[in-house]
This record gives sequence, C-alpha cells and structure tokens, in this order.
Amino acid sequence: MASKSRVLIGELVTRSEEFRTAWAKHNVRLHHTGRKSFRHPAVGVVRTGARTGHGRGCWRRGRPACRCG
Repeated sequence: MASKSRVLIGELVTRSEEFRTAWAKHNVRLHHTGRKSFRHPAVGVVRTGARTGHGRGCWRRGRPACRCG
C-alpha cells in the first residue's frame, strides 16, 4: 500500500468507529458498476454512479470478469 494510502487509512481508523469496524472485517469485493452514497457533514448525502475503467492495457482484459473487451 502506498504511503499516502497508509496515512489516510490510519486517520480513518483513528477517527471513525464505523470505518474501523468495516476495515477490521476486510469486507471488500470487486464491483464493476454500482451506486455509491456518502454522508458528508457539510453537504449531506452525496450519491454517485460508479463504473470500472478497464481498457487498453488492462491485465484482466479478455477474462470473464472483465468487460473491457
């Protein structure tokens, strides 16, 4: 994990019980598309669509899990 990522994860684990619990469970899975919702203290709920950006040079290209061609 890159250094900046370690710092960010460290901050989140320290400041958020919800994140600390989720991080400890390692409940992570691959998503190709989906909708994400975040609750920001200043602006409220933020919703966005998500899609993987596989393309030319993708190491998964041509495999069943990859939809980039």
